[in-house]
Amino acid sequence: MASKPSFPTALLRAYTSLFSRRTAQLQSHASRILGAQVQSQTQDAWRNHFDGVTKWTQQLGFGARKLQPIPIPVQPRAPFAQRRYISTEAPKSKIYSYEDIISILKTPTSSPLLIDVREPHEYAANTIPTAINIPVSSQPDALMLSEEDFEDRFGMPKPELDKEVVFFCKAGVRSRAMAGLARQAGYTNVGEYPGSWLDWERRGGGKTGV
Repeated sequence: MASKPSFPTALLRAYTSLFSRRTAQLQSHASRILGAQVQSQTQDAWRNHFDGVTKWTQQLGFGARKLQPIPIPVQPRAPFAQRRYISTEAPKSKIYSYEDIISILKTPTSSPLLIDVREPHEYAANTIPTAINIPVSSQPDALMLSEEDFEDRFGMPKPELDKEVVFFCKAGVRSRAMAGLARQAGYTNVGEYPGSWLDWERRGGGKTGV
C-alpha cells in the first residue's frame, strides 16, 4: 500500500504564519467596526427617532408641512402699581433754642410745659424757672401711668396728651430719651432743648437755686 505524500514542513509553517497574521488583521478590523458602531449609537437613535416622528405625522395627514407653533392667548399685564414709600424714621421732636426758652418764660401759662428729666437732687440744686421734674432714669414709665397713678407718685396732675411738652436735662441725652418715651405714651407735641442745662447756665439763664 502506497504511503500518502507528506506536506512540506516549511510550506506548512509559512501557511500557518500567514493565517495567524490574517486572523489578527481581521480581529483588529472587526474591533474598529464595532467601536464605530458604539460611538454612533446615540446619533443613530436620534435619527431613527426623528424619522419615526416624520412618518407618524405623514400618516396623520400632516404631509411635509412644517409644524406651526400654536398661539397661546396672553392677557395683557396690568401696569405696575405706583410704588409707595413708607418712612421708617421715628418722628422728630421740635427743637428749642435758648431764645425759645426765654420766650416760654415770658408767658408760662399759655406756653409749652418745661420738664426737667434729671434726677430729683439735680433738680433741687438748680433748674430752669417754671420747670417741673419727671426723672427719666429712675422713673422711665412715668408718662405711661394713668392720671391717678401719676398724681399719686409725683403729687401733681399728669400733663395732658395734647399739651406741648419741652424736655431738657444736663446735656441733651436724657431729654432725647424722654422725648421718645413721650411719643410712645401718646404725646403728639413733643419738644427738646438740646443745649439743656449746660447751655442755659453758660448763657446766663435764670436759676431757681443759689
